[in-house]
Amino acid sequence: MKFFGNITKKAKNVLIIGILANVALCASIIVVAYAVSKKNNNMETLRKDIWIAEEKTKKMYAIKKLLEDAQEELNTLDFYFTTNDEIVAFIEEIENMGESSGVSVSLRSVDIGDKDDGALSVSLITSGKWKNVYHFLNLLELFPANIRIDKASLSKKERDDGNIWVGDFSFSLLSFSEK
Repeated sequence: MKFFGNITKKAKNVLIIGILANVALCASIIVVAYAVSKKNNNMETLRKDIWIAEEKTKKMYAIKKLLEDAQEELNTLDFYFTTNDEIVAFIEEIENMGESSGVSVSLRSVDIGDKDDGALSVSLITSGKWKNVYHFLNLLELFPANIRIDKASLSKKERDDGNIWVGDFSFSLLSFSEK
């Protein structure tokens, strides 16, 4: 090695140690760089996972908000449907309509229809002054449920205290659900 011919043995050793130190340093830098790169990849994966979790959380809160907003509409919609548990309350409401109209209401029958139409059939008799019986019929027609009036018969009964009108009504509550 002519290149090293003029250099002393001590200088050669220092040079070799320096070269080995540089190689070791380079190897350490490569190992550290690889470790940092791996950590960066792990960090990127964690960032993506966090972003996905945040998006899921946002969607969950959006769905929760949508359900909360829809709850009032669902409650309103539930008002229009009557179930087995609510038949008595429905009948009481019809009787209260009669009372507020100034007519007496006598319930004749309540039947749950067959499985095809599933309607609740109600038959009742009312009595009172003409305007009151007519008002009751109008309220029944405007009742906030899907009611089909199947029969409406009005007849006048003359009495000593004035004319009394008797209404014979049959209707079906189409918005009835047996659930």
